[in-house]
Amino acid sequence: NEMTPRALAELRLELVEATRLSFDACRRSNPDQTIYAYALVLCSRNGEALQPWCYTEELCAKREAKTTGRAQEAGLRRYCPDEWWSIVSGPISRA
Repeated sequence: NEMTPRALAELRLELVEATRLSFDACRRSNPDQTIYAYALVLCSRNGEALQPWCYTEELCAKREAKTTGRAQEAGLRRYCPDEWWSIVSGPISRA
């Protein structure tokens, strides 16, 4: 099946709206946290399923405190989205 330009345009609009809604859901579920990175990542081999990810400064501090056992020393941290393991350069191979 080949996608027509009209169908592709509709799909793009739906994806934009779904992205907006999923980001709003992340903000609602973490109202007291500072979201600094948000992405839709592929969670299926062929790209037909996406999953929203968000990182907050407070989440990284909480993880650091849990890992080190020194909660009083854990400050706000930012994880670099460029280092997310899910980022793939180039086309996704199909097996």
